[in-house]
Amino acid sequence: MRFLRYSIILVFALLCMALPSSAQLPSSAVHEAIADLNEQKFQDAEAILKDLLRDHPHDPTLLGFMAVALDGEKRYAEAETYFSQAIKLSPDSAPLLNNLGTHYLAIGDRERARRAYLSAWGSRTIGPKP
Repeated sequence: MRFLRYSIILVFALLCMALPSSAQLPSSAVHEAIADLNEQKFQDAEAILKDLLRDHPHDPTLLGFMAVALDGEKRYAEAETYFSQAIKLSPDSAPLLNNLGTHYLAIGDRERARRAYLSAWGSRTIGPKP
């Protein structure tokens, strides 16, 4: 499960980096946050993402990354808030919905996880909309 979870982070990161919404972001900081997430340095990633979100508070990619970082720290209630914000901005994002499903599995809510995964499967976008 741990390998799957972090594989999901990596796939989500790679997909999001190619998206126009992320093109306006400082790429070195985003890359550093992604590297920290992949290395399970969740607090380091969170610090970078907080700085980025100050200037880009409505970026669904950053909000999704912050949710993943908080999940990694087992701060699930906070993570869910960030997932909610990201999903409101990009409701058809398969990577966001997929990570939301993983979040629900982590908190033991299998039914909501199933629904999130099914929504991701049926989604028409591979990442947040610009």
